[in-house]
This record gives sequence, structure tokens and C-alpha cells, in this order.
Amino acid sequence: MADEHEVVAIAGGPKKTYLGKELAQEILQKARESEGAVTLNQKVQIVEGIYAESAAIASIKAENTSAGFIVVFSKDDKKIGSLESRLVQTAAGFLGKQLIS
Repeated sequence: MADEHEVVAIAGGPKKTYLGKELAQEILQKARESEGAVTLNQKVQIVEGIYAESAAIASIKAENTSAGFIVVFSKDDKKIGSLESRLVQTAAGFLGKQLIS
């Protein structure tokens, strides 16, 4: 999970590698332009110097303003599918609603 500036939470990976680092502009731009989740099944930069084989990202939107991002990625040959894509979209939608309340 990331806010507009940096990664603020991580699960399932080495925290020191990602926490506090800025998400790559390429995936941020694609998430901002999309209404739902974006699935990228090609090599993509996650943070500076760290690449994944595939990723899904969704923007957390509160009152039509991007408040952050949910990202799921795979560093091995396992491709991100529709399940992971729906997961990030659902999580982003839930968090966006919580910010409004």
C-alpha cells in the first residue's frame, strides 16, 4: 500500500526493501488513468531499482481524488490474474469509502 508519496505498508516481503520508497511513475500514472484495477503482465518497475514480472494496481479514491494505491506484484514467473486484480480493486474501493466516512 502506498500513499501519494511513498510505500507505507507491505505484507509478504522484506519491509526495508520497499517501505519509504516512492512507487514508479509508470504504474502510478496507469492507476490514476484507470477507473478500476490495472493488470500489467510484463516486467514493470515497482520502486527504484526493483522490478516485478507482473503487477496489479488500483487507486484508492476518496471523493474523486486519489488518496493512495494498492499494489500486488509477483517477482517470479507467476502471472497476476483476474483474482488479484479484483482483490486490489476491492481493497482500494473499501479504503476509499472508509476515508469518506
